[in-house]
Amino acid sequence: MQQAELKSPFGTVNMYKNSQQINFEVEQFSYGIYLNDNTLKKPQGLYKLYPNMEELESGDIIICEFDRGHLQGDGGDEFMMNIVGTYQGYTIGMGAPDSQDIEEHYTLKERVLPYETWGSTERGFEIHIIDAPEKYLCEKEFQKLCFVVAWEPGTTDEAWELISFVTC
Repeated sequence: MQQAELKSPFGTVNMYKNSQQINFEVEQFSYGIYLNDNTLKKPQGLYKLYPNMEELESGDIIICEFDRGHLQGDGGDEFMMNIVGTYQGYTIGMGAPDSQDIEEHYTLKERVLPYETWGSTERGFEIHIIDAPEKYLCEKEFQKLCFVVAWEPGTTDEAWELISFVTC
C-alpha cells in the first residue's frame, strides 16, 4: 500500500524526490536477534520502504528520513549501511543499500544498479538515481531501492544492538 509517511511513536518517516514529498510502499516484516537465553527479540517497529521505481529517472535525488532525531553511522554490513541513534526514549535506526559494496561485488562488465547511495543526512539517507531504472529488471532483490526503518523503546545497549542488527 502506497502512503505519504510512516508514523512512529515519536514522529514520522518521510520520503522525498527532488525535495518534494512522495508516496512509498511500506512492508512490515519480522526479524530479530537471539539473546543469550535463546529467545528471539524483535523490535517494536520494523519496516521496509520502497519508492516507486517506475516514477524515478536519471538525475532524481531521493531522501528518506525521520522528521526528528540525530542518528550516527553504525557500520552496516554486507551490502547495507545503517545509522542508529536515540530519541525521546527510543532507539531508532535506518538502513540503506551500500551501492558501492554491491557494485564492487556484482559488477562484471556493466552497472548492476540504477542508483548510488550518497550517504547519511543524519536522520536518513540520500540516494541519487544515475541511470534509467527501467533498464534494470529488478530480478535481484538488491536492485530494488529499499530503506529499512526500525525502532525499539529504551536506550539500552541491548536496544541499540537490536536496531543496529535489523537495519543492516
